[in-house]
Amino acid sequence: MKKTIIIIENDRAVAEIMDYVLTEAGYTVQHVNPRDHVQAVFKLKPGLILLDCFLSGELSGHDICLSLKNNIVTRHIPVVLVSAATGLDKIAIDCCADDVLRKPFDITDLEHIAYKWLDTGRAALSVS
Repeated sequence: MKKTIIIIENDRAVAEIMDYVLTEAGYTVQHVNPRDHVQAVFKLKPGLILLDCFLSGELSGHDICLSLKNNIVTRHIPVVLVSAATGLDKIAIDCCADDVLRKPFDITDLEHIAYKWLDTGRAALSVS
């Protein structure tokens, strides 16, 4: 099973914390610009995508998630929406995300998400 995690995150500090924690946990982490997500996913073939719900620019996390889940080649890749937004569960359901990680998150929450999706096999949809 792949241990590569793609992070698409607006906040550089949050992305760096995620990178550090996940790298220390033994995963390969790649930061990806939202505009380059399609090429990166095809090139890196990640086992998990951590996706900020609210990105600056023309693409939102919702749009990116929908495009990945509507593509037969990428729909199997777990996508976790990361946000402090109220209504995150509904947003995740609307764009077919596999899970959510609420900001601010504990390091153990981040580690649990990675372990859940990469080390224990395909988890059932956990968004309620």
